[in-house]
Amino acid sequence: MKAIIVDDEQHVREGLMLLGDWSRFGIDTIMEAADGNEAIKLIKEHRPEIIFTDMSMPKRDGISLLKWIHSSDLSSKTIVVSGYDDFDYMRNAICYKCFDYILKPIDPDILNEILEKAINEWNQQNSPVECHQEQNREMNVIQQIEQFLLESYNKD
Repeated sequence: MKAIIVDDEQHVREGLMLLGDWSRFGIDTIMEAADGNEAIKLIKEHRPEIIFTDMSMPKRDGISLLKWIHSSDLSSKTIVVSGYDDFDYMRNAICYKCFDYILKPIDPDILNEILEKAINEWNQQNSPVECHQEQNREMNVIQQIEQFLLESYNKD
């Protein structure tokens, strides 16, 4: 699994890398980005399962990044790590389906608890069984549409 840490402060990125129990959760690749623009390039290329982002950053901020992630085809779990207990930030995190919101300074126990829950949910939603069931549902819809079109065509 892959993760990315997006924060304009290098010491915060380094702190998250030290505090997270990455190998325990099967994360073998951790990328870093200093702003949302850099993050988008890495996310498009590597498609990480877990995305940590700050909210207040230069260039492209966390809200804009969350909006982009939400509109993309990613199944990633996003976790906000912010120094601001700000209603507008939290509202946007909820609006763009963020998995959780962690306040700085980061408590390692909370970080690892949230990371574990995010990975478990990602695994559950992206398991082969779930994908197979979704494909079956899609095929049933396609077959129903085909049947409807055939019946409509035969009536004319």
